[in-house]
Amino acid sequence: MNILYFALNKICQNRFDFYICGIKLKSILFLDKAF
Repeated sequence: MNILYFALNKICQNRFDFYICGIKLKSILFLDKAF
């Protein structure tokens, strides 16, 4: 998997805006599949 995915995942666990973090994670996974 992508290192950024795990990095953002840890950041999301420490934050309260899980919804925004979810969108960021999905966008990264989408870009991962695109490239």
